[in-house]
Amino acid sequence: MRKMKLRGLSIIFGGCLLLANTAGAADPFFAHEQPRYRSGAQLLDDCRSEEPQAQGRCAGYVMAVADMLGGASARIDGLEACLEGDETLAELLGVVRAHLEANPARASVKGDGAVAYALSIYRPCEVPEGSFTDRVLGR
Repeated sequence: MRKMKLRGLSIIFGGCLLLANTAGAADPFFAHEQPRYRSGAQLLDDCRSEEPQAQGRCAGYVMAVADMLGGASARIDGLEACLEGDETLAELLGVVRAHLEANPARASVKGDGAVAYALSIYRPCEVPEGSFTDRVLGR
């Protein structure tokens, strides 16, 4: 009877280990196996590619960052861009691609930061003069 219980427990334990090993791929501790973010270099490669899948990845990435920056007081890596909302996809892709090609140092940064930087230069936000208090009090 005792051998049967031990065998049952070892089967359950083995099953749990198998489940834990297969579930590990989605675990953040295994992120080094599947990079979660694209670098500026990978993004530029996608934007230059003739493959539809890579072009779609580039367009999706750029649009996602543009959408994020379109929110009120939205920032990515501390950067703001005051997009007007009527920019075309081709326009934004051209801006980002030109920026990445002209600034090879951006190849090593995360793609979202590289896109945010390009868009912040393209559509900078006005910087109000004076302190917040001065503006509120009308000084």
